[in-house]
Amino acid sequence: MIQEKNILKELKYIYPNKTIKDLKKIKSGRKNYNFYFKINNDKYIFRLKADYKNAYKKSKKEYYNLIKINKILPQNTPKIYFFKRKGKFIPFSYLIIEYIEGKEIKFNKNNVKQLAKVVSKLHLEKVKFLDRLFLTKRIYKFISEKYLLNKEKKIIKKNNCFKFITIFGDKLIKKNKIKNIVLSYIHSDIQSPNIIENNNNLFLIDIEFLEIGDRAYDLGKLFLDSNFLKYKDIFLKEYIKYTKMKNIEQEINKYVNIQKYIWILSDLKSYVFKDNIISLKDLKKSIIKNYNALKKCNLTEDININNFLDCLK
Repeated sequence: MIQEKNILKELKYIYPNKTIKDLKKIKSGRKNYNFYFKINNDKYIFRLKADYKNAYKKSKKEYYNLIKINKILPQNTPKIYFFKRKGKFIPFSYLIIEYIEGKEIKFNKNNVKQLAKVVSKLHLEKVKFLDRLFLTKRIYKFISEKYLLNKEKKIIKKNNCFKFITIFGDKLIKKNKIKNIVLSYIHSDIQSPNIIENNNNLFLIDIEFLEIGDRAYDLGKLFLDSNFLKYKDIFLKEYIKYTKMKNIEQEINKYVNIQKYIWILSDLKSYVFKDNIISLKDLKKSIIKNYNALKKCNLTEDININNFLDCLK
């Protein structure tokens, strides 16, 4: 872990005639370390990637993503000020980004309308030719049957759950085949922790996964946010007003269903291969939660959830 004193040295090196104030570590996700600091009355974030081995590649991608989205949503995204491949006192790549004041969004009737306007503006931006070449295209191939089954094979080598996983996965893929793909710029992680509300304005943060993908996939992440679901109809009405995509909800729900299935696979993988510390009790609780959520899709025929859970040891 990088020490704050080295970050302070780095900041004094790149801002030699400025006074650095209030440097401190703030809330960070699993993929980043964030440090807050001030110069005069301006507030910034010093951001390091948790994956030091790939820090340059990931920091560079986020840098260009921020430049791109700042042009599309200049009033709704943090500004990017600095990108360094390798520092003098920090041996890794880092970014300096605008600190966005405010609080994590608490959805209501008014701000979901505003969110629909912001997201639709991102989705309606014409995709540039070079971006089509260099940005990831997150389309159906990433959640195709082949992708899911490859994940399953890794799990079943050490667990007697092949029948359950295969029947469940086959039914899900068949029922939720994605057809009407509309490629756009997408945020890829729109959920309440990544939406900041301040003075009646909304900001999208954590732009590192900006890419070209399906609009319905982008909204699917939002529809997985339980705090949002109460207002989804208001959001959709506003979103459709801007995009004219009247059947978008049907496509969104397909991604939501598949994502819940992937969560089951991820929990199993974490338990079997000890990727994360997860107890058997928590594993079963998580599987039952996502399984019950998928009952609405009529995917439970010939599947005995209790028998499957009994085979987990």
